[in-house]
Amino acid sequence: TVGQRIGWQQFGDPAQPAPLHETYTLYSADLKKSVYIRKFTKAGVDFGYYGGTQLDRFSRYIPSFLTTPRIPGIPGGTDSFDAIAVGSANYGFNLMDFIKLQIKYSYARARNTDESLQFRKFDGLEFNSGTAGPKGTYIQSTISYALDGNIARYNSRWGAYIMIFKPLR
Repeated sequence: TVGQRIGWQQFGDPAQPAPLHETYTLYSADLKKSVYIRKFTKAGVDFGYYGGTQLDRFSRYIPSFLTTPRIPGIPGGTDSFDAIAVGSANYGFNLMDFIKLQIKYSYARARNTDESLQFRKFDGLEFNSGTAGPKGTYIQSTISYALDGNIARYNSRWGAYIMIFKPLR
């Protein structure tokens, strides 16, 4: 994806303003493989790389629960990256054909060139569940735990989300 900044002006410290580039490029590749072991039981792996050129604070990748890439344990809006390589493995099954349960481990190496040229290690666990709710809703919950990364920046290793989906009729 190529983006263009219209009417872009320098910002930041007047002595060292942010670079003034009119365009930026984002690119990514993602490989996934899922295997169904039995009825309603699934395991899978996922490998992806996300990068770009001339990225700034607005165009960088910001992992969070509702964006790609997702890195379990990183709270939304705390880190942004110019490049991310991530691999994950997951296993899920249905309990009594009523509740969906899934566990996922992710390992990522990511860098923000404003902070360092080194890739830093991030890894975490995620536990997902979902079930039918009242009045035709679907309830999904996620609990994530950061194993390694910018732990001091987050003030917590834990994250939790509960979403209720109501289909449109």
